[in-house]
Amino acid sequence: MALLLRKVNAGQFEIPWDIFRRDVAAKQKDLFDAFVALTSQDEIFQLLSNARISTPHRYRNGKVVNYTLQTRVWPFANLLISIVEDFLQHPSFGLEVLLSTRFRHDTLRREIVRAVAEVSEHHITGVSNNIQRRIIEQLVILFPNEIDNWLDRRLHSNRPERPDALFDLTLSQEDLNELVAKFSSVEKFNEIIDHVIDWLRQRLDIQLEKACEIFQIEMGLLLGDSIKKQRDEIQDQNIYRTDDVRRVTTALETAISRRVEELTNWFSSSTGDDRLPLSFGEVKQAADGLFETEIARKTFGSVIAPCENVNRQIPSDKVRLCFDLISEVFSNACKHNGETFVRLRIWPFSSGGLTGFIFSNLTTPAAAEVIRIEEIIRIEGRRYTSQTDAIFREGNSGLPKIAALVATLIGQDTELVAYRRHRSFHLAVPIWKENE
Repeated sequence: MALLLRKVNAGQFEIPWDIFRRDVAAKQKDLFDAFVALTSQDEIFQLLSNARISTPHRYRNGKVVNYTLQTRVWPFANLLISIVEDFLQHPSFGLEVLLSTRFRHDTLRREIVRAVAEVSEHHITGVSNNIQRRIIEQLVILFPNEIDNWLDRRLHSNRPERPDALFDLTLSQEDLNELVAKFSSVEKFNEIIDHVIDWLRQRLDIQLEKACEIFQIEMGLLLGDSIKKQRDEIQDQNIYRTDDVRRVTTALETAISRRVEELTNWFSSSTGDDRLPLSFGEVKQAADGLFETEIARKTFGSVIAPCENVNRQIPSDKVRLCFDLISEVFSNACKHNGETFVRLRIWPFSSGGLTGFIFSNLTTPAAAEVIRIEEIIRIEGRRYTSQTDAIFREGNSGLPKIAALVATLIGQDTELVAYRRHRSFHLAVPIWKENE
């Protein structure tokens, strides 16, 4: 389980650029065709002025950039801006989704919690197990808020309400000028897409290097200071022996420092080209690895029914997408279960030319009081349409994110169907087209 997790979850910025290339080519084809048609009509194109026009562009994350270009350049500039926007807001692996699903959505916090659990389970010489666990519980009591506050301040795309955010892939005036200047005449659309992708990857690599350095420094200091603050409070209480507090604190500080250093590997870009295909069962085991601490504590468990589809292959370029999808289903179940122990049952289904699995779990007692009859919930999953509302409001259900991931995984717009009954929730998740 741990080995599979490392294979799948080594870097959080693994981006399937080939899928993005295909998505953009399909989504923006009409805009490109209109541009080609315009430039092919010399008498009309010549009417476009060389006068420079300033126009503000509001990116979908809220950032506004004012661009000044010649009138005749604007049709092509709009195409370039649209391609950049498509990556920022891609519903399955765009920048906003990566930062939300792979970092902010409990993922980073879970890694720190795992390190804390490992210290709790490892015997510290001279300290009883019971005392050790109680001291650790007090030392890390501020961790959840500290981590979430840092993520909320730093791991967003830069925009007016997030001035300290570490990532900004919007085009500056200079960036747009350079991209426009690269194409003195109409090129093949795929060549234009490739050039914008090269720009995105270069810019992202620069920002990842900086983000990695800032993460290691700030998160290390943040958690270290939090431990010291709680240590001082524990010593003031005079409940535990000073040597016990010192030994436990030292062990915890060492483990947290090591885990933060290990997590810097998350800030590396990858295409996943060297990845091998995995079976659905293997990807599910990797997702179980994210919940290793919960599984060990018997607060989470998932059981998959034996069937042929457990061994069915997930293509190499979609392994990470499938992993994100299953992880999001697991997280959603934990968030809305309302029980001490979350137990997911997974079994196969086929419907409407699609095949996949149904994930079932109990829901909160409060929800059960309201729902006396079966309720059917339908969520659209679109390959190209951004789920911006779901991304920016972390407290929302993860169903829109899951639906978007499904659409990209199967390569077509789809509909996610959930069935809510008294005290139970069933989510039908397509994984393959039946003819694949």
